[in-house]
Amino acid sequence: MTAQGKPQPGGPQSDRLRWLGRGVVVAIALWFIADGLSGMWPGAGTVARVMIVVAVVLGVAFAVVGLRYLARRGREG
Repeated sequence: MTAQGKPQPGGPQSDRLRWLGRGVVVAIALWFIADGLSGMWPGAGTVARVMIVVAVVLGVAFAVVGLRYLARRGREG
């Protein structure tokens, strides 16, 4: 903490750890989403399962890009 009571920003290693943690959480979430969607269609073949995974990954990517855009736009005013 600084003399004014504000926490000091973390170094580059703490930023890397945060991004690694976020990546792990996203990977786990993708696993559960894809597994749940695959469970809805138990007779789906390999191609259908790959398409489900690709759709989930694209959906999450678009959501992240959209949220980052809105956050950046909100900070700029």
